Amino acid sequence: MRKFIIALLAGIALLGSHAAHAQYNREYFFWMGRTCMMNNNYQEAIRTLNILLRFDEDAFEGYFLRGIAKYNLDDLLGAEEDFSTAIRLNPVYTQAYTYRAITRSRLGNYDDALQDFREAIELRPDL
Repeated sequence: MRKFIIALLAGIALLGSHAAHAQYNREYFFWMGRTCMMNNNYQEAIRTLNILLRFDEDAFEGYFLRGIAKYNLDDLLGAEEDFSTAIRLNPVYTQAYTYRAITRSRLGNYDDALQDFREAIELRPDL
């Protein structure tokens, strides 16, 4: 009888697990990522933003912030990739174009950097 009850409880737990999903606080991960960056703790910012992006692959601001952290750690190729992802997810994200242009300039890719600056100016001529 005891084995039957244990098996029944295990079955109920397995059936219920399909409907239950863990939730995360998106704003908390953004806040923690920004806080780490303000404290110049870029590696921890990347770890925190990786958690956010694991749960929300469309969080373009997460890619942007992670790109800034990578830039500050001199991971220019990683930064360029993250800025490009942010732009792909939000094609009117002016800051991402600007930071990608700066990154591309440091990489010596001046033609693409100039094109990114032009795109940023076209999107936000007031800046």
